[in-house]
Amino acid sequence: MMTSDGQAEIIRVGQLLKEGQHRLVLAESMTAGALAATIAKDTDAGSFFLGSYVCYDDVFKEHAMGVSPELLKKYGGVSIEVTNALVLRLEHLLPEASVYLAVTGFAFDCPATSKEKPVGTVFIRGRLYPKERTASGVGRHFGGEFRFTGSAESIVSQSMAQMLGLLLEQLESRR
Repeated sequence: MMTSDGQAEIIRVGQLLKEGQHRLVLAESMTAGALAATIAKDTDAGSFFLGSYVCYDDVFKEHAMGVSPELLKKYGGVSIEVTNALVLRLEHLLPEASVYLAVTGFAFDCPATSKEKPVGTVFIRGRLYPKERTASGVGRHFGGEFRFTGSAESIVSQSMAQMLGLLLEQLESRR
C-alpha cells in the first residue's frame, strides 16, 4: 500500500528510473493528474519524469490522444482497449521516453458504470522499453484490470499505489 503521501514509493521508482536511465510519461484519466502531482514532489523528478496527459473525458481521448471513435464506442472510455490505445499514443507522441503508463477507471458512479464495470473498476497498462531501443527492442507490457473499494479518494489512491507497484515490479525485474 502506498504511504500517505506516496513519496517513499516515488523516491524508489525515481531511483530505479534514474539507475536504468529511463524517462517516464503518463496518460491519466481517472486519476486526473494526481500521480503526476505526486511524482512532481520528488526533487529529482526532472531527471526521470517527462510529464502527464490528463485525458479525463472521451472527447479529449479522441481528439487530443488520438483514440479512435470506433474504439471508444465499442469498448467505452474506461476499458483495457482504450487504456492500451493511450499507451500506444504516448509512445508515438514521446519516443524519448522508455516507460509509458496509462490509467482509466471509475472512482464514482456515473452513467457509464455498469454491472460489468462497477465503481472501483480500474484499467492500468504500461510498457517498459530497454534504455537503448533497437529495431528489435520490444517493450514489455504490464498491467491489467483491477477492482478497488471505498470512497472516490480511496479508489484513486489505491489506483496510484497499484500503478507504482506495477512499475516498481517491472523496474526491479530489469535490474
